[in-house]
Amino acid sequence: MNNSYDTINKIRSHCNNDKNRVFAFGVGSGADRHLVDGCANAGKGKSYFVTENNLSALKGMVIDALLEAMPEPMLTGCDFSFG
Repeated sequence: MNNSYDTINKIRSHCNNDKNRVFAFGVGSGADRHLVDGCANAGKGKSYFVTENNLSALKGMVIDALLEAMPEPMLTGCDFSFG
């Protein structure tokens, strides 16, 4: 990224409601902590970091982010009939 501040501000402008959130992931020792944390904070989400030595933890982090992004059931009170 050439301009972290513009990226963070762009996210902030698109996440100014309760419909959009950003969960940012930093992978490897070279991940830009300012950018990843800034994107998550601007997007009212959460940031995650994983090192090269612990890439297996990434799957769990993605699942955690998805669960946090959808804290309530999307369908309730439904009846289904097959046949």
